[in-house]
Amino acid sequence: MQKHQPQCSMCDKLSCADRHHWEAENKLCSAAIPLFDHELSMFKSAIVKQFAQYCIDKAPEDFITKPASASGKYHPAFATSQDAGLIKHTKAAIMVANDLRDQTEFHYINWQQQRDIILLALMFHDVLKYHSRPGDKLNGYTNPEHAKLSADWLKQRYYEWLTIKQVRNASDIMKIVDLASLCILTHMGQWDTHPYSKNKKVRRLQRFVHLCDYIAAQKWMGTYTKQEQEVPF
Repeated sequence: MQKHQPQCSMCDKLSCADRHHWEAENKLCSAAIPLFDHELSMFKSAIVKQFAQYCIDKAPEDFITKPASASGKYHPAFATSQDAGLIKHTKAAIMVANDLRDQTEFHYINWQQQRDIILLALMFHDVLKYHSRPGDKLNGYTNPEHAKLSADWLKQRYYEWLTIKQVRNASDIMKIVDLASLCILTHMGQWDTHPYSKNKKVRRLQRFVHLCDYIAAQKWMGTYTKQEQEVPF
């Protein structure tokens, strides 16, 4: 007997069986992860792209299912929904970076050379936003230390990935991961205590990542959508 396919919250189809399998327990279709297909295609290095896919596969369920803001106060409507709101915010931040890259104001950002750093940082800047440890009393709210936790998580995944993947230029990829981690560490800008790097080039990358995240988090980002929860991309 064919099981009933409920409406998919990600693609608004009554039945998405032809495109992906329904995950009933999460009330999300498995397209929640393939939603990054476009963003993955933007990576310059095939190896970094493979690593990013590995990180997506290892991301905690909260990253896939939770909203970008637990209270709904600090992000646009499309990002505060329970249907992969945090994923939608992440995608929006990457869209902002892609739009700003050619602006003369940001001439110091060499997109061709630095895009893998920026993409990696934005893709996982909130990956542990809801992470809790024994003794934490988050009560469903986001972790104020998620910047540090997410930065460390990315580096841990890289060392883990190296144990199962042979990489010729591992040290070069490590530099990209380290820089992305530094950008994740400071992505909250003035709302965090982690200082920017004293290195001018690194500091510029950090501020650019913060700006993209900041713009994507503004509530007016959702004002032009047809429906309150509609994703504008």
